[in-house]
Amino acid sequence: MRLRSIAPLLAAVTCLGLTAGTASAVSGSDTGTRVAKAAKGACEAKHVKRYPGTALPPYWRWGEADFSVTVCPSQDASAWALAARAETNRVGAANGHLVGSPKLRALKTDEDARTKSALYGGSLVLKVCTPYVEWPCYSTSRITSYFTVTLTKATGAVQVRPEFHTPLPLGTALYETP
Repeated sequence: MRLRSIAPLLAAVTCLGLTAGTASAVSGSDTGTRVAKAAKGACEAKHVKRYPGTALPPYWRWGEADFSVTVCPSQDASAWALAARAETNRVGAANGHLVGSPKLRALKTDEDARTKSALYGGSLVLKVCTPYVEWPCYSTSRITSYFTVTLTKATGAVQVRPEFHTPLPLGTALYETP
């Protein structure tokens, strides 16, 4: 009875490549190669975070925008899943700077023999309003940050490269660190 319950478990472990000696001998391939191929096929979420804030001391951050691209090696770059989130922190609310309305869209996709890549534009709306009351608002501006996500087909490595952003309102900076 005990051997019957261990056999399926041993077969599952061998198929997953978790036993080095047995799996290599049976399949005739290296376990490390098989694990690398399995990892290469997995989807990976990459986040690009931007923090709008003051350009002058004390360099406050008013909130956070999080742009997420889920990179799947088996899909075209145009089919990668996109998500965008933005929120105002307490400093932003106390100073009347509200961060919201995030959007993320693919502007250009490309594929060659070695890589798949896409250029993205992540945008957010920055409103300057009366602190705490959040009304009336004095100015509204849309800030767009551009970045490229590249997948290397051979290794499955994903790289994110920031490109540029649209001009910012006077006294505003767009930070990459919180």
